[in-house]
Amino acid sequence: TRIPAQWNIWSIVANSQTACSNGTNIYSDWSKPYGFCEKVDGEFKVIPKILAIQSFQILGFIFILFATCAGCSVRYSRSSGVFFAATLTFVAMVSTLASFSLMATTMWYQDLRSSKGTYLPVFSGDGRLYAMPVHSWNYGAAFGLVIVCWVWTLFAFRYYIYLGRLINDELDERSAKFEAETTDNETSASKFYDVVEKQDVVQS
Repeated sequence: TRIPAQWNIWSIVANSQTACSNGTNIYSDWSKPYGFCEKVDGEFKVIPKILAIQSFQILGFIFILFATCAGCSVRYSRSSGVFFAATLTFVAMVSTLASFSLMATTMWYQDLRSSKGTYLPVFSGDGRLYAMPVHSWNYGAAFGLVIVCWVWTLFAFRYYIYLGRLINDELDERSAKFEAETTDNETSASKFYDVVEKQDVVQS
């Protein structure tokens, strides 16, 4: 069943002023059982798990953005910038994983996917909310996007670690080569001065 989009943010449900109303089946079948309303005509509140899902998703996006910026600073920060980007990417990975875990364990989301079914808040023609029965829903685009973000951050984290080690190895190789060249130059200069001193002794 495909339902035309009616709301995509929780404030629309809260501002409807009918989410906790007993005028339809919305309170008895959806708002009260899932903890959105404590009493009839009371205040609609988004449950803590859904707020946590939103928070983790926002944090994941922020850390991905910062990790991208840190990864682009490799020209100036060398490996330290890459390892910092890896740390930020790891935090983003944990955030997306926590978001999906909460999605998978929230009771309403579980009931949406179960065969026994649950209810979905939809608007009627007069603008009131009522609970429409649904069952056996699949993971939607939001769930899929969270999984894609987690996989992307996992690969990005591993790549940043590999790149940081590669940069360190290259810098160590350059440093060793520079020290070897410096030692050779000092040795050559020392031999030159020894020859000059011997010539001065012979001439004197």
